[in-house]
Formats: sequence, C-alpha cells, structure tokens
Amino acid sequence: MDILIANNEFKAKAFLEEIEGKNPLFICNIATTETGKIPGLSAAGANPDFTDFTPPADAELLLLGKCKSIQGVPITPDGIPTPGLITLSALQLADIPVLVVNGGVKVKPQIPYVDLGGNSGRDIRTGNSVDNVEEVIERGKILGEQLAKTCDYLVIGESIPGGTTTALGVLLALGVKAQGKVSSTLPENPHNLKAKVVEAGLKAARQNFGSLKNNPAKAISCVGDPMMAAMTGLVIGGARQGPVLMAGGTQMTAVLAVINALNAESLCNVAVGTTRWVVKDVKSDICGIIKQFCEVPVLAADLDFSPSKYPGLRIYETGLVKEGVGAGGASIAAMAKTGGAVTKDILLKGIESNYAQLMSKK
Repeated sequence: MDILIANNEFKAKAFLEEIEGKNPLFICNIATTETGKIPGLSAAGANPDFTDFTPPADAELLLLGKCKSIQGVPITPDGIPTPGLITLSALQLADIPVLVVNGGVKVKPQIPYVDLGGNSGRDIRTGNSVDNVEEVIERGKILGEQLAKTCDYLVIGESIPGGTTTALGVLLALGVKAQGKVSSTLPENPHNLKAKVVEAGLKAARQNFGSLKNNPAKAISCVGDPMMAAMTGLVIGGARQGPVLMAGGTQMTAVLAVINALNAESLCNVAVGTTRWVVKDVKSDICGIIKQFCEVPVLAADLDFSPSKYPGLRIYETGLVKEGVGAGGASIAAMAKTGGAVTKDILLKGIESNYAQLMSKK
C-alpha cells in the first residue's frame, strides 16, 4: 500500500494490520474560530472572512459532491481547491460512509449533521476562546462510543481554518515544546506570527508555558478551538470500542496532548493518519511534537500530484495546503479497506475527475 510510516514502526505496522480489509466510518468534525481570520495565518479560504464558510462547505462537499453554502468549492487565495477534494475522492473509491459532526461553527452546513452543542471559537488573543469545553468533550465521548459500535473503526478528520495556531497555543499551555513545529497551509510557515498570537492569548489568560498541564480542558478554553473539544471526546469514546485513526496534521498533536493528560490509556489503539506533505515538511515536525508525551504512530498517505495535468493540483507539491478535512486519513482508510487496490495513482485519477467536474461548475 502507498502508506508511509513516520515513527514507531512496530506500532504503526500493528495498527495497519488491524484495519486492513476492515470497514471504517469517516467522521468530519467541523468548527470555526475567529483566530482563523487573523491576516496571514491561514490559506483556508479566499479571504479571512470567508473562513466561516469553509468548514460547512467542506462538509457539504463530502456528503453531496458539491457545496451549497458557497458557489464552487472552498479555495485558497491562490485558487487552490480544498483538500476535501482528496477526502471526497478517497471515500468514494472505497465506498466509506460519512457522518458530519458540528463541533462549533458560525455558519451551519445545509446537510444532516450531529450537533455536540459547541459554539464557534473566539480569537485566542482574548485568552477566553472556547465555551463549555468539558460538556462538549463528554458529549463527544458518548457519540464516539456509540458510532464505533456501528463499524470496525473510526476515522476522524477536521475542518477548521486557523487550527494550527490554536494547536500551538494548547501545546504550549500543556508544556509541550512546539515552537516552530506546527504546520501551515502556507508554503512559508508564519511561525513568528503564530508565536505572537499565542503569546498574547496566554498573557490575556494569565497563563504561561506548562501552567495548564494538569487542566487540559482549560487549555482549550483559554487558547484552543472548538474542534479540539469535540475531537477529544470522539477519540476517547471511539477508542473504548476499537481502533481510531485521527485524520489530520499537526493539529492532531494538540488533541493527543489533551487526551494524554485526560485519559492516556485511550491512546493505546490510536494512530494519526496524515499526508506525505506533512511528514516531509521541513518547516514543521509532527513526530517531534508527539514523541515528547506519547508513542502514538504516525502514518502518511504517499500522495503525489506532480504527474497531474492540472496546475491547481500540482501546486500541492510546492507545500501549499498539505492537509485538511481528513485527507490523509481518508486516503489511508481507502487503501487499507481495499487491501491496496486503491493506489495513489488510482486516487489521483479520481481526484482529477472530481476536480474537473467541480471546477467546471464554479
């Protein structure tokens, strides 16, 4: 299979063996935060204010094959399509069902979804970014456990613009050395800007590095985002029943750190599934973050868009976007379910087909 193992080879191979040929359920956890509107932080939307529409549009794309909240598909300022296009294609090729969970969005998607009662997040520079974190975590646990009973394992992805900055905030609050290590949708990772935003948030919350290592829910409340609360609950609940593949990039490290502080035993049957673009990114370090506090394996879909006939897809190879909407995890799940019959070449053909259809309607 076209899957790379980035760390902890023994655990990674055991996880892959456990899910091969099995039937997963893909969960797309959507949320928004005002942090994502800070200029220069995120490429997830045509402009900062548009980020409110990106997660609901991503969710609609997965269920309908098109977006209703916006015209066309979510794009970056440079006109690059959402990684949800990768996710859509992978799920279609392997016939994997999808459920959308609202962790806290400002604009509700025009599709069926499960609501965990979360609200859209505030700018973390306020030091008070997320409401009712503990309640959302508990609801997520219940939902995750019940959903895991309906399938062989869960694949849980996310869509939240600005999420790597909030991830940095939570990691630092929990005492994880993550400065300069979180990823970015942009080719030039704005590490300095992220650090300044997080510093302002911690100062406003009267917190500092490691001061909330024993209170992870408060870390999310102060400098996190609503996706994290929902994801934390879903993973803990799902892991009570079977394997859980956390589909995402360095944002997943913050959720892992929260779970490690709340319920470390939940991580025994958990892996992170991302893309080659994240694990090979020299401007971030997903494995370096994780190894500070746990041994969760990191798998990466060995995607390669360089042969594509579409410039909008080839540009992924320059480091733009890299991950999102569970693209890597969905690709891994498709490859694993089909025993490798879905290859990266077959996946690229599916992506190109969907890309051509969607862009013709834009």
